[in-house]
Amino acid sequence: MDIRQFLACALLSAVSQAHCAESLIVHEWGTFTSVQGADGVQQHWKPLIAADLPDFVYSSATRNGGFANVVLVDQTRKDQTVGVLRMETPVIYFYSDRELDVDVRVSFPTGRITEWYPQADSIGPYSVAVDGYTRFDRRSIIEWKGVRILGPASNAISADELIRDREDAHARHYYAARATDANLLRTQSPHARSKAEYERDLFYRGIGYQSAPLKVKVSADDSSLALASEEPVPAAFVLTIRKDMMRFHELGSLTPGAERLVQLDVEPFDAAINVQGRVMKEMVATLISQGLFPKEALAMVETWKDQWFEEEGTRVLYVLPAAWTDRMLPLDIEPRPDTIVRVMIGRAEIVMPSISRQLHRDIVAFDSANAHEQQRIVASVRKLNLGRFVLPAIEMASITPDGHRFMDAASRLSSALNKPAAPKIAASVAVEAGP
Repeated sequence: MDIRQFLACALLSAVSQAHCAESLIVHEWGTFTSVQGADGVQQHWKPLIAADLPDFVYSSATRNGGFANVVLVDQTRKDQTVGVLRMETPVIYFYSDRELDVDVRVSFPTGRITEWYPQADSIGPYSVAVDGYTRFDRRSIIEWKGVRILGPASNAISADELIRDREDAHARHYYAARATDANLLRTQSPHARSKAEYERDLFYRGIGYQSAPLKVKVSADDSSLALASEEPVPAAFVLTIRKDMMRFHELGSLTPGAERLVQLDVEPFDAAINVQGRVMKEMVATLISQGLFPKEALAMVETWKDQWFEEEGTRVLYVLPAAWTDRMLPLDIEPRPDTIVRVMIGRAEIVMPSISRQLHRDIVAFDSANAHEQQRIVASVRKLNLGRFVLPAIEMASITPDGHRFMDAASRLSSALNKPAAPKIAASVAVEAGP
C-alpha cells in the first residue's frame, strides 16, 4: 500500500471515529524548537527574523494584546525575547457531531504565551488596577471561555472564507493549519476586535525557559551524533541539508537513559528534491501513528516543510513524550472531551563544530578588521545560511575553550548582519491526504 492509499484508508477511519464513535474529540499539535552546540547544551536564544504571522493575530507586545484596563507583564516581541524553547504554532482542533460550548485553558508554568487567535478572555501574567490597588496574576495562562463548536453543517465554510491578511505570503505558517475536517469555532471575547471571530482551531505561541528532554552531542569532526533523552521518545529523525543536497536517518524510538549513536556519513547525500518527498511521507505517517488524523498530520508537515525540510543545517525532529507535554503545557477543557490527543514535535537545531570553528575565526577577525574587511566577514557569515539561528551560533562560537569571550566582537558582528532569507529548494513534493 502506497502513502496515498494508506492516508485514504486512515482518513475514512478518522472521519468515522470523529462523527460516530464519540461526541467530542480534541486534537492538538505543535512544535518546540531548541538550539544546541556540540556539547548538547540547549542555548538561551532569540531568532534573527521577525514574526511570521498574519497581522490579525493577537500579540502580547501589541497594546497589551487588546485587553482593556490590563497591563501584560511581558510585552516584549517574541522575536526580541530570549528563551530556551520557542513554542511554535500549537493548534487545538475540536470534532463534534453537535453544537456545544466549551471553556479552554492552557497553562505554561515555565514560559510565556506571546501570540494567539482568536482573542482570548484572559491571559497572564498580568497586572490590573482594582479599587486603587494593583493586583498581579503571575500565572502564565491563556483562557477562551464559551467557545462555540459549530455543528458539522457549518463546516461548509471553506478555509479561504476565514479571515486573511491581504499581503500574507510571509504568513503561510498560520494558514496551512486550517486544512482539516475539524468543526468551525466561534468566539465572542469582550476583548475581540469584532463581535464574533471564526476560526478552524485555537492558535497560540510562546517562549519556554525549561529545556526539552533530548540532548544531542556532536563529534569534533561532524561525523556522528550522540542522542540521549531523559524520557521515552516515540520516534526521531535526523536531517542534514547542504545547499541542494539532503540526507536523513529514521531512528525509531529512543529509550530514556540510553545513548543512541548516529553515524551521519553512513547515509549518502542525495538531491534534496528526491529526499524531501520521502521524509515528508515518513513524518506524516509518524504523526498519524501518534493519533493525529491524516489531514491534521498533513497540515502540520505543510506548515513547517520550509523550515524542517528546506533550511540548511543539521537537525533532529522527534516526537515529544506525552507526559512531558502534559507537564510543560497543561490543557484543561470543560466539559471534558471524550478523547484528547496531543502530538508535539521537538526540533533540536544543531550548530555543528565545523560551523562554530568558522564563526569563531570570523568573530576574532571582525574584532580588529577595518570597515571593508568587516563587510567581507559579514558576507562570509551569510554564506553559512544559518538563517534565524545565526545569533545563538555566533554567541556559542564567541567563547573559547579556555573560557575567554569575544562577546563585544560577536555582538557587533550580530548587529552588522541583515535578516537573510533561508534558501529555498527549487521544487517541492506534495504529500496527499487522500484521493
